[in-house]
Amino acid sequence: MMCFLGYYMYIEATGKSKGDKAQLLSPRYPKTTGRCLQFWYHMHGADIGTLTVYKKVLKPGSPYNIRIWWRRGDKSNIWRIGQVSMWSSTYDYQAVFEGLVGKSFRGDIAIDDVKFLDGKCPPPGST
Repeated sequence: MMCFLGYYMYIEATGKSKGDKAQLLSPRYPKTTGRCLQFWYHMHGADIGTLTVYKKVLKPGSPYNIRIWWRRGDKSNIWRIGQVSMWSSTYDYQAVFEGLVGKSFRGDIAIDDVKFLDGKCPPPGST
């Protein structure tokens, strides 16, 4: 299990324009027969944007992104767990978290406790 603990990451909407984005890339991981990406997210505010997770497949000469998870809009003032199975990959890969600013400064997006677990994701409520 790989885990990044101690700090949270967020995109601040104040002073930004609709559509501005921030991306956070994980370290490079070797090809796999399956892993689980698990994290906590917080999306609160009247004009919240979108949080998207991509699997960046590092195919030599032609890397590409696959959208594997996303949420849009206010999810209330609580932290929620997000998880997605990163199915098998014949190439190295990275996880890409992308926060997109909504229509005004009233809404921030944060992520915390990003973990990579071997195998499929556990059923909801079991962690």
